Amino acid sequence: MKLFSTFQKTRAFTLIELLLALFLGLLLLGVFINFTNLSSNSLKFYREKSENEIDYARDFLKREIEFSDKVFDIDKAVFPNLENTFGFYLYSENNESSYKHNYSYYSFSGGKLKRYAMNLPYYTDNPKFTGGGYNILAEELDDAEVNFNKELSLLEILLKNSNEVRRISVYLEASKYEK
Repeated sequence: MKLFSTFQKTRAFTLIELLLALFLGLLLLGVFINFTNLSSNSLKFYREKSENEIDYARDFLKREIEFSDKVFDIDKAVFPNLENTFGFYLYSENNESSYKHNYSYYSFSGGKLKRYAMNLPYYTDNPKFTGGGYNILAEELDDAEVNFNKELSLLEILLKNSNEVRRISVYLEASKYEK
């Protein structure tokens, strides 16, 4: 005869196991939240970069056109590649350099807005763009349009990307534009 009855042992979680499961669950939740936050921040950064880039290109173009001494039709110069140019080139004089005659033009292809520039020690109204260099003002544009109303001396440039359109409108002084 048994004096003590045998209790059947039931299987249950201990406090340690519950705390460990809670800790692992919170850790996984924290990693998930951090990952989604990182993804949304990178998307926000990409949008801001795109907006800053198109604003930078717009401001740079406008400033260079306004401060140039002359604006010429593109057909007066000799370019290695006339494809996708904006139809004009700019001349400005910089008296602080031995190469004081600065020429630049813009082109758009492959989503990139490029500025080509060349400095010469002498003035010419039909430069041959065989040297110099270029810089990329914007890399992720969908389109760029140039409208040059020669009667009004109005130069309009539209820069477009998937999010927005930026317009540049510059009225040229009569003495600045050379046909």
